Amino acid sequence: MFDNLSNQDEEYSRYNFFYINYLIENNNFSDALNVSKNFSEINGGMLSIQSKKWLKDKEFNEIKKLFSCKNENDLVSEFLFLISSLYSSQKLYNQSNFYLNLSLFLNKKFFPNYTLLSENYFLNKKFDSVEKVLNKLDVTAEIYRWHKIKRTAELLEKNFTREEKFIFLEKKIENLKDPPIKVYYDLANLFKREEQYNNAIKYYSLTLEKAGSEKDIRADLLFRRGGCFERLKKFKESDEDLLESLKLQPDNPYVMNYLAYGWLERNFKISEAMKMLQSAYQMKKNDPYIIDSIGWAYYLLGDFETAESYMKEAIQILPYDPIVNDHYGDILWNLNEKLKARYFWKQTLEFEDTDDDMRKKLLQKIIKGVKKI
Repeated sequence: MFDNLSNQDEEYSRYNFFYINYLIENNNFSDALNVSKNFSEINGGMLSIQSKKWLKDKEFNEIKKLFSCKNENDLVSEFLFLISSLYSSQKLYNQSNFYLNLSLFLNKKFFPNYTLLSENYFLNKKFDSVEKVLNKLDVTAEIYRWHKIKRTAELLEKNFTREEKFIFLEKKIENLKDPPIKVYYDLANLFKREEQYNNAIKYYSLTLEKAGSEKDIRADLLFRRGGCFERLKKFKESDEDLLESLKLQPDNPYVMNYLAYGWLERNFKISEAMKMLQSAYQMKKNDPYIIDSIGWAYYLLGDFETAESYMKEAIQILPYDPIVNDHYGDILWNLNEKLKARYFWKQTLEFEDTDDDMRKKLLQKIIKGVKKI
């Protein structure tokens, strides 16, 4: 039964832990270790990741002391936690905290539950309470210390510059005894989100060095690092990463779309890019970004009518996306629908997500239009 519950998602992380806990209480240490091999060190929930590390280090008592299925208080505590989690998912944070505090009263040892309490307070903007809860997470469990560090950085963000925030995070990582690879993965993603691509590449590379041979994980890391290289216009390195990602995961439509779209933008391997996009489209016909890409490919090939049919579909799904609207305007201009093209370009100027570089280009298009393909 437990085998069927084992899963990588955060939602199922607790079931992974309880299965491990059950096996250890019955002295099935080898079975517990075998089960933990299926837990992802990157995409798994915190409790699964920490359990895997405890097992790897043979710290079985760390797992046993959190919970016992023979202890009535622990069982009732878990039931109350599940009620709390349900309220939290419905954004009823006060009700959630009521049941969560009862749960913690019955089982103070289960410190992972404090992460939900801190999350509830944070989302409810009760930042002083967040700090108090985080102080209770001062534990040796590295993945939870990392959670505390990230949340503390978010609390201090208003008084930090972007550079100071990342200096704080990197210094804190140095103080971690043996960081799980998810720490480096999270930091890479944070750098990427802030468009600090060189630093993101550094930590994706470090994660790749520490990651095992699991194909899906390596494919994901190469995809993310390849995207950073592409943003820095290091196209050789980007192509290498993205193609290697596709070797590991040949049917990933999002990698195919990203690589093919990049080639289109560079006017490189257009026909090969089109084949990739057609494959991606067959797998994800309702994905607006893939629809936009294949529409743009037809535009670059000079098939404006086919391009327009795809782009119209994309714009119906993403009516306020700057790139989709900009592309649609270009296609309309080449179909001699110039008033309509200018309407979409002007509309795109008003979108909040339109960056400054695109605004400059749009203003030029509104005045001069675009060159015929």
